[in-house]
Amino acid sequence: MTTIVTNPDIALSPEVNRRERNVIIGSITGEELDAFFGPIKDDDVFILFPDDARFPEIMVAFGIFKSKTQARKNGWDKDIPEGFWMKEKVGKLNQSIAILKRTK
Repeated sequence: MTTIVTNPDIALSPEVNRRERNVIIGSITGEELDAFFGPIKDDDVFILFPDDARFPEIMVAFGIFKSKTQARKNGWDKDIPEGFWMKEKVGKLNQSIAILKRTK
């Protein structure tokens, strides 16, 4: 069963701690999940962040940086663009982060 985590503070818990990180910001339909992340597998985990989330908050939630200040100093002081965004090899553990943002 696909898991959707609604509390970004538990992004590092054992059931969510994995190399591939899927982030949802805003209201997303099941069809959009399939189109951008699909095909969806039973063990996929999606973490919901608030509409105003920025890259530093996501990097800290996933343990890539210890603080938002450290994330900003390393070039992540950016807003998350609307739509789909993906980056492979983020941080020392080479994590993959995929973000789907729909706030409008």
